[in-house]
Formats: sequence, C-alpha cells, structure tokens
Amino acid sequence: MLADARRPLVCLHYGIGDVIMQLPALEALKALRPDAQVTLLGALPALDLLQDDPHWHALESIQQWGLRHWGDKGDPHIRSAIATWLDRKNFDLILDVSHAVHAVRDTIWRNGRKILDTGTDMPLDGLNGVDAMKKAVRAAWGLPVARSAYPRLALDNDRMARAATALRTPSADRRIMVGISALASSFLKRWPIAHMAAVADALVERFNCQVVVFAGPQQAIAYEMVALMKSPPKPIMVSTLHLLDTAALLARCALLICNDTGIMHMSAAVGTPVVAVFGPTSAAIYLPPGAQHRGISSPSPCPYRKTQAFGPSQCLVLNRCLIDRNGCIDAVPLSTVLNNATQTLTERLEGKRHAAI
Repeated sequence: MLADARRPLVCLHYGIGDVIMQLPALEALKALRPDAQVTLLGALPALDLLQDDPHWHALESIQQWGLRHWGDKGDPHIRSAIATWLDRKNFDLILDVSHAVHAVRDTIWRNGRKILDTGTDMPLDGLNGVDAMKKAVRAAWGLPVARSAYPRLALDNDRMARAATALRTPSADRRIMVGISALASSFLKRWPIAHMAAVADALVERFNCQVVVFAGPQQAIAYEMVALMKSPPKPIMVSTLHLLDTAALLARCALLICNDTGIMHMSAAVGTPVVAVFGPTSAAIYLPPGAQHRGISSPSPCPYRKTQAFGPSQCLVLNRCLIDRNGCIDAVPLSTVLNNATQTLTERLEGKRHAAI
C-alpha cells in the first residue's frame, strides 16, 4: 500500500520531542518514495522543525482550524472544515492517524480513508523510545527503517551562518560553548534552577567556557537562573526564536545541560551531546540514543513513573507529586550532573585535540 501511494498524508506526533523521535521514519519514507507528494500535518511550533527540508510537498498546521491541543475535538464547524480539506487534497493514504489531534483523527476515521497506523499504545519491549517507534513503523507501515538510523534535523546554510554570527561576541571569542536550559513543560520536570546555576559556574571555572542560556518562552525562569550565577563571563541569552534557529545555535555548543524537554531532542538531532536530568519520566525511554548522551535519573523510587510505556505519569497529569510536597527531580544530586557534564566536555575537548594532530 505504501509503495503505491502518490499523495500520502503523515500525521505527525504532537510535541517537539515526539516529532524529532519520528524523524527516522520520515527519512525512510523519503528514501522509499522520493517522488511522492508527501504532506505533513502537525502542530506548531513542532511543525517548524521540518521547514528546512525541501523534500516535503506541504506542511500543514492544525492551527489553521483553530485547534489548540492534542485532545481538542473541535466543533461541528471545525470538523466540517477538516472534512472539506481532506476531500480537496484527496490523499491516497494516511499514516499514523491515531497520533493526530482528536478532531482530525475522528474526522478521518469517519470518512473511511486508507490508513496505516502505529497506534498510540506502541510496545517498548525494552527498547528506547526512538527504537520502539522505528519498530512500530516497520510493523505498521511496512517501511524499512534502519535500526541504526538516529534523528537528524536538516538546517540550511544561511541558518547556520546566522547562528555563528549571533554567538560571535568578545566574551565568547575562542571559548567552547556550553548550553544550559531550565525549560520544562511542568515544574515536576524542572531540576532546581539554583543547581543549574551552580553547574554552570563550576564549568566556567573549570573550562573557561561561554555559557549560552536557552530561555525560550520561559524567560523569567532563565533570568532567575542567570541571577544566581556568580562566574563571569556574562551568559549569552537565547530568547524565543524559530525552532530551527535555536537548533542552529545548539549545533554550535559542545554540550547542552537540560531537563527532559523538546530542546534535549533538538540538541541531539544536531549532533550536540546532552546531559539531561530526569524526574517523573524515564531516561531509558526518552533519552536520545547514542553513547554521547547522558541521562541522570532521580534516585527516588516512584510507583507512578512510567518505565514500560509512552505517555505522562499520573503526577504530570494531575500536576502534583503523589508522594510528597517536593517532586522527585529535586533529589538528583548536583554532583552527579556536574561530574557527567565535566566528563562529556573533557571527552569533547580531547576528541578535538586528537582530530587536530
């Protein structure tokens, strides 16, 4: 069915990290059907991650119908507009409809389209998230996704040049760049910002590095973290940018220290190692694949943490820790994160020295 499709629609997963984890399947689809007119349907801003790849016939956002979140069922007017759009586009195959926003999903199912679907209950079978997605796509789509394929973001040359210019400051001259991000989709997934600041200070003292703070939309938290830092030079602040501009800046860094968020997956997808702190989510599932990436999990045992399935734990659904007043991520030792960051930077610097010989 997939081999014969000329106008397939791919329903992207919803979040930034989810879309990046889906990239190996999209790359395999391009390789199998280079001449097909593939349309990608997803949510902004995650959809923007595919903008620099010229292969896609069209990128369509769910926001065009006023849909606001994954569970949004819309109203009769919205569902009618989606049905009209589907009729006009006349897709001959739809992939992963169960991952579409509910209004889109329900409309497609009601219209009896040709569908290949991995489903939302993809088994992990002891695999990390990326490998589990690849296995599900091989089974459901019949698509030969290489087991060795990792997510990679396409960035155009102009974007990379702008990133190099943006980070060219007197204080950053010839320093290695270390990215720091306190971003988190929930306070339960945010390692204490005082710890982040302390790690940044220690790395500046040890490596004389230039800290790049990725603030995104949570600028108040980023500025609070910077205010806690004691070591010069002044950090470079990265505010809200197009996601691919942020990715280009990440590509200039030797390391990113972060929580379990979309920016973690973006960093790995441009080849920058991550040291990521995990609380109510599982590093075994969500840490990007590759030995260069390090995940530090909370030592606090938790019966609510999902370790065998995708999806948020119950504490994230309810937005409160179900065991005590403090979230489990607070128990991750500062020394463990610092040691992992130090080891990663040391390995990067030694690799550069060997390459120069």
